[in-house]
Amino acid sequence: GIFPADVGEAGDVAASTGPHGNGHLAYVASRPDNADITSPLTDSLLLIDLEKGVLVRDLKIDSKFTHDVVKRGSQVFIADTGGGRVLELEYPSMRVVFAAEIGVRQHVNTIVPANVEEYGMHTVWAVLHNLGPSMLVLIDLEKGKVLKTLDKVGSKAHGCVPYKNGFIMLNSGEGQLIYVNPEINDFDVLWIDPSNTFMKGLVVIDDIAYFGVSAFGKRWERGDPSKTSDIVAFDLVSRTMLWRETVQTLGLLN
Repeated sequence: GIFPADVGEAGDVAASTGPHGNGHLAYVASRPDNADITSPLTDSLLLIDLEKGVLVRDLKIDSKFTHDVVKRGSQVFIADTGGGRVLELEYPSMRVVFAAEIGVRQHVNTIVPANVEEYGMHTVWAVLHNLGPSMLVLIDLEKGKVLKTLDKVGSKAHGCVPYKNGFIMLNSGEGQLIYVNPEINDFDVLWIDPSNTFMKGLVVIDDIAYFGVSAFGKRWERGDPSKTSDIVAFDLVSRTMLWRETVQTLGLLN
């Protein structure tokens, strides 16, 4: 998980270049590699100056095996996968405001702030990997309860981008890019990799979905520097793949 820091976050390092930060300061979630959730070690949010390659701040957070961090205004949402929770922090103090219990076995891996006008300030969509049949749930963090559940979002699902009254997601277990329709609680397959490879990492810009494709492997293999991953660009309007490029990622692409 990663999000841009606000202007002024790191003092004189943060020169103002726009409304979303200085263009090169970002918070990145960091956790012990292949973390044991019973370990006393906790995760961190690292404030990094990407231009200078400098660590500005190392902030310990009450989260383990963290899978996602997302910022909206003065709110930061965290997928505390090892703790089985979704957290809401106040930015920039990073004080925990709300914590909703989901369950460790659900393996929450992606957080998307929900529409404020429709659901309120403290609601998020969360992808529950479930180590198999996955779900997309709408959570009210203030009340600590699930408001809505979509249980037809594929297997070992990752990623979630609101798109045209639904969601673009990755059905990672089947190597598919999918469109989830909340009205019928089901999905359409937009693209499938012939090798059914693992898919993780998703963004949609101007009707183009960009996502990562990696070979299946054991957890200990994920940091193998000989491993590469692919980036795929897919046109959601024409439903055609635009290009696929191999990237020297030196391990699994997240």
